[in-house]
Amino acid sequence: MTIAYLDCFSGVSGDMLLAAFLDAGMPEEYLRQELVKLPLSGYGLNITTIYEQGIAARGVTVDCAASQPLRHLRDLTAIIEQSSLAAPLRKRAIAVLVALA
Repeated sequence: MTIAYLDCFSGVSGDMLLAAFLDAGMPEEYLRQELVKLPLSGYGLNITTIYEQGIAARGVTVDCAASQPLRHLRDLTAIIEQSSLAAPLRKRAIAVLVALA
């Protein structure tokens, strides 16, 4: 198993974290396959390669067809519980959300 340590002393945004995972070698198709397991619709991912000063990095933009509601911890845990993600992953994802809340 590969372990990644994140030093996010100032926080991290979801799109930047996804881009970092892709840059670290996570296949784009794997990301897309896992996201469709969530009971969400009306969004798309735009994945690009960005070049700045000769340095390449991945960029991820989440495009939503309509405005999304403000979601609280109970809403997010319900989405994960209703997903078809593997049970250990659902449990770990909910534990992370609870710790962050």
